[in-house]
Amino acid sequence: MLLALTVVFGVFAVGSGVALLFRRSDQPPTRRDRIISVINLVSTIAMVTLLAIHALSD
Repeated sequence: MLLALTVVFGVFAVGSGVALLFRRSDQPPTRRDRIISVINLVSTIAMVTLLAIHALSD
């Protein structure tokens, strides 16, 4: 279960990172870009935390 949650958060982190890669660079950041950045940050922190818990629980 813990590993499945880690994978889910990892997918969110990768997906939001890819979405930020394909935004237009000639425009200032929009509200959507800020929301995607927050999702990316939260997903990455959750993924790393869950991986650490999984590694320490063995």
